[in-house]
Amino acid sequence: MNNQKYAIVVDPTSSGSLLAPELKTYGVECIAVHGRPLPDTLVKSYIAENFSQEFYLDNNYAELVKKLSKFDISGIFAGNEPGVKLADRLIHDFGLSGNVYELSEARTDKYEMQEAVRRAGLKAIHQFKADNTAAIVEWVKDLDVFPVIVKPVSSGGTDKVIRCTSLDMVVDSCEAILNKLNVFGFHNTEVVVQEFIEGTEHVVNTVSCNGQHFLTEMCVYRKYISATGAPVPQEMRYIMPENSSHQALLDYNESVLNALGVRVGPMHSEIMLTGDGPVLIETGARIAGAFIPRHTRRCARYSQLDLAADAVLAPDSFFEKMKTGQAFHKYATLYDLSSYQAGVVSSIPGRDEIKKLASYVDSLWRISEGAYLNVTTDVISSPGLIYLGHEDEEQLNRDVESIESLERNHRLVAFKESRVIGKQAQR
Repeated sequence: MNNQKYAIVVDPTSSGSLLAPELKTYGVECIAVHGRPLPDTLVKSYIAENFSQEFYLDNNYAELVKKLSKFDISGIFAGNEPGVKLADRLIHDFGLSGNVYELSEARTDKYEMQEAVRRAGLKAIHQFKADNTAAIVEWVKDLDVFPVIVKPVSSGGTDKVIRCTSLDMVVDSCEAILNKLNVFGFHNTEVVVQEFIEGTEHVVNTVSCNGQHFLTEMCVYRKYISATGAPVPQEMRYIMPENSSHQALLDYNESVLNALGVRVGPMHSEIMLTGDGPVLIETGARIAGAFIPRHTRRCARYSQLDLAADAVLAPDSFFEKMKTGQAFHKYATLYDLSSYQAGVVSSIPGRDEIKKLASYVDSLWRISEGAYLNVTTDVISSPGLIYLGHEDEEQLNRDVESIESLERNHRLVAFKESRVIGKQAQR
């Protein structure tokens, strides 16, 4: 008799590609489930050899469930944002422990997310959504306050997230979103407009088990506004909670997770700490993207990878880790590279220079010689990511300054021909 147990990863791309090797250490075999077709930029991160079985939704959910029912399923995980709703549905239909199914929409729809938070009596963003530009413009006129944020109802990163300072920008942003493909290759049928929230943006990553939430990392963002009006991440610096404002942010985050029905699994939350307290920007019911959990694992006691597997497959181990608590042995940051030039890349001299930095840990480059590089206008058009970690915080700071110098002096990338675009003012 075959007693082999299996774990499903839905859309195992980006950071979700890290899940299968971790899950297999628990003695399970892994099944890849692919939902709707994804862009090549995501598909290329899928590692087929990590899975013993592979299935596609193919717009036939009943047939997919029939095929999966042949296996002894111990756990189901969302690998990336496009897979969250399908993972929720499978978890519910297979009777496994998961998040509150009735609130699945609130965990994936940016508008419904804010409304669920508001209904729970928590601070939320003033907002409106519509399927046409005219309705959005009328709402902005009634608000009569700029700037405002216009963005898709569902997407990832800073895809089509625009800080608008005029009605003309609102119109242009809506037209760039509605009936266009988002970063995951899905059509945008609605657009959200929100009041602009001033403050310091934080990342709060957690893993939950039986409704208890474990903080794996907390980071503070440094961003600038591009020429298109999109916020561009520049640095995500890991920090540990150390004062009352951080505790207020963490308490608020836990209340948000409860309001969204989060019971089991990882969450990646972005929260603005304002003068009036913390306010949710948005959250995702999956491990953090950009391979952040792998970087955390190199610099800390635990990462979302460790805890996400435990929360589903070994709850006792999860709670033992929760008793021990998180601890970092390195100061760490994730640096998003920016190019203020566009053109055909002839060489990447900055790559070797960055590897020489004392705090260099790893990098993810999105450019190559002979390819065309656009000016960085959002997170998607960044030339790459640099992962830094060091026991000495001052060394980490010096290395970040060295990378900024490479960008500022146009020594990151060499072009056959290029045009220079000045850096925008910091947010």
